[in-house]
Amino acid sequence: MRRDGGPRVHPVCPVVSPAGLHVLVLPGPKRADLHRDGRYALHTETFAPPREDDGFAVTGRAREETSRAAWDTVRDQVLADFGELWPDFGSLTLFELSIASCLLTLTQPSELFPKGATIWKAPGGADRGGLGSQTVAYASHFPYLSMRLRSQVPQRR
Repeated sequence: MRRDGGPRVHPVCPVVSPAGLHVLVLPGPKRADLHRDGRYALHTETFAPPREDDGFAVTGRAREETSRAAWDTVRDQVLADFGELWPDFGSLTLFELSIASCLLTLTQPSELFPKGATIWKAPGGADRGGLGSQTVAYASHFPYLSMRLRSQVPQRR
């Protein structure tokens, strides 16, 4: 835990499915952090050259998801995306991630976004329970999330 009580850095693999945006977390400090203080931040800067300095981040709140339907949907998505369940899948805790903000940083412009930083915040500053169409456009720059976000919400107008 950071001195300000915020979340610690911990590697996770987001799962985007018809049930929403989720992470599965092993028992340990990160799981305890999310139960104690649901704030999270997902960040990537893993792009192939020449865009290796581009980055995408999503922030919001995590809450434990116990619905059998959500678990089944996320499990099916993991199987579809990876061909098998992860080790210790049965001991993982499922968290749904709401989206409060997105930050996209590009070293060169794309079809939808200019070079530099672009910030999106949920209307009213509140976390969103669902995936917004602007989030889909931002996520086109987030390698894993983009695989599924486009099919979850209407395209940008």
